[in-house]
Amino acid sequence: MLILLCWLGAASRYANYLSQTEEKFSWLDLFARLLCSAFAGIITNYLCIEAGFSGPMTAAMVGLSGYAGVEAIQRLMNIVKSQNKL
Repeated sequence: MLILLCWLGAASRYANYLSQTEEKFSWLDLFARLLCSAFAGIITNYLCIEAGFSGPMTAAMVGLSGYAGVEAIQRLMNIVKSQNKL
């Protein structure tokens, strides 16, 4: 699962790089996105299991959050904050 999530993070970074041609490629940025994608996917997996989602739904949610990376983490934090009124 981690390899898939990292691949999705790399694909997201590559798509972003192609859309912004003036931005220089950075290995550090790519590595950070890979870590964020893997982390977002793992957290989403645990949340889906706890919520009782089916296997295919969990896989779809994990894949989408792995592709979204940092944006998925921010959205998950907003959900948690709104539920707990932090």
